[in-house]
Amino acid sequence: MFGFGSKKVAEGINWRKAERELAQHREFSGYDVETQKVLRSVNKRPDIFAVKKKDRKVRKVGDAKCVKILLKVHVDQVVGYKGYPVFAKEGVVGIAQDTVVTSDIREYAKIRKVKIVRLRVKREQNFVEQYFLDD
Repeated sequence: MFGFGSKKVAEGINWRKAERELAQHREFSGYDVETQKVLRSVNKRPDIFAVKKKDRKVRKVGDAKCVKILLKVHVDQVVGYKGYPVFAKEGVVGIAQDTVVTSDIREYAKIRKVKIVRLRVKREQNFVEQYFLDD
């Protein structure tokens, strides 16, 4: 279980699709986009790192989320990416179609200059949600 190099990406979760769609979203038009950029000095890896083509000092970071409910922790994660060493002015959280976002979270993100954009990706439900819970 531990130490045998058997790290696997969780199967059945489509956050990779969400990440690809977020990279092509209009929020990042006019930007050079890099996915899964490793920030070695702080051991962080945002899903999207973008630098404006005309002004290299203008930067954005983004994170794709396929969760049932967007939380403050998710917004804070993007806020953490905005600081050193990226120094991004703006952050973007891309969420699945069926992700629930409360007005409190929208206000929290707005104050912290993080945009929430809805993507055309559906969150894949787990076994219990799929067969036993009604939406």
